Amino acid sequence: MKTQYVFDIETVALSEEDVLALMPEFNPDEIKIGNRKPENAEAYIEQKRLEHKARFMERAALSALTGRVMALGIYNPNSEDKLIIVDDEPKLIETFFQWFATGLGELTQWIGFRIADFDVPFIMRRAWALNIPVPARALVKGRYLTSWFVDLAELWRASSRDPEMISLDRLARFLGVGSKANTGAAFAALLYENQEAAIEYLSNDLVLTWKIAERLGVIRPAEAEVANGPDLTEPAGVGRGDGTEEEAELEPAATFW
Repeated sequence: MKTQYVFDIETVALSEEDVLALMPEFNPDEIKIGNRKPENAEAYIEQKRLEHKARFMERAALSALTGRVMALGIYNPNSEDKLIIVDDEPKLIETFFQWFATGLGELTQWIGFRIADFDVPFIMRRAWALNIPVPARALVKGRYLTSWFVDLAELWRASSRDPEMISLDRLARFLGVGSKANTGAAFAALLYENQEAAIEYLSNDLVLTWKIAERLGVIRPAEAEVANGPDLTEPAGVGRGDGTEEEAELEPAATFW
């Protein structure tokens, strides 16, 4: 019997200095000023310059050039091998590759949502940036993921060429298996403000992914029990010092469920 895991990553932007170093140059000559007076035109161009910067910063976490992996979650409710790693990018990337390599001889299947467009290429590109060896030929074949992976977003398209994208939250609601409490864009702030809540957020994404995989037939009911999710009331090693008080600074941590 093959082992199946769902996995998910959360990403955040690099420092503003690093992000702006890769921002495309703003070209004021491309701005149409119409019949504005010179002083008004100058203010209008400056406004567009600021909007250009804000748009780039807003999307920085979505590119491996300007973002980094902040958290990794791996989940199977029927196995004791369940993991979240937070804030240690090299460690979480190396851990994912180690789990993946171990599973190559055990018919392991990796399941995720939009992993073909986002999670897998993001992990690979960040690994290259960090000079971490990448098992590229086992991960991708040409333009596609290898057969070790199942992308639920691609399966949901059911060969349709309709470009409409569906979110994890929307699909989960449609299938009646739950919903998301927040968005990935808020993950970084949530992690520093309330680390337990951030880990619970990622845990919920993993549980939703597992339940969607069940509904789409990727995971057969005979192989999976209802995924109620792990107990995260006391996540070990996340924002804790002696286990009784929250630490002021975020410490890299691995949480085993």
